[in-house]
Amino acid sequence: MISLGNLNLNNQMSLLPTKAKPNKNNQNNDLSLFKDLKSGNKQKTGDFIWSYLESVYAITYIATTSSDIAEILTIQIFQQAFDNLNKINLKEVNYSAWEWLSSFIVLVCSSYHEENSGEILEDDENMDSFNDDISPFDWETTIVLGPTRMKKCLATLTEEQQKVYLLRHKLDLKYNDIASILNYSLEKVTTLLFRSRIQIVKCLGKG
Repeated sequence: MISLGNLNLNNQMSLLPTKAKPNKNNQNNDLSLFKDLKSGNKQKTGDFIWSYLESVYAITYIATTSSDIAEILTIQIFQQAFDNLNKINLKEVNYSAWEWLSSFIVLVCSSYHEENSGEILEDDENMDSFNDDISPFDWETTIVLGPTRMKKCLATLTEEQQKVYLLRHKLDLKYNDIASILNYSLEKVTTLLFRSRIQIVKCLGKG
């Protein structure tokens, strides 16, 4: 089981921010945020960092399984993001603040893996590719089913499945981004996510 300090990965629901805070897909509000960040508004900059800090740290920890390295990468991600603020054209912004920040998460994690992790990890079993045409499991189902039950089901997943599942369903990352962050092939991400969903559904069905 992956640990985050003294916490297991499947106990991170209390650590990770909810999807509602911040709204990672609200481009209209984020356009105003980009204006504030570019203008150097210290209050908005501080709010931005604190809003996303836990998510960024969680992702870098999942990518590296080292709290020390995760802290360093988290700092690098925010530094690179702020260093590139001048490249944002406010008239052409068609992405959310989370999508923008995620691009730097991918870059930093990819660079880390290139220097430290070797070749991209492929799936170690011969399996057919799965199309992601099933309805994605909504993390908010936890509210209905109860966090204890959801944690129990997450604990039944393998370590790799937990990583992919949380990055996709808790942290809203795209398949390609997950692959880069974990140094996995896209096929491996797809297979792991498929397996994890099936396992979660089976577990929840047992009550």
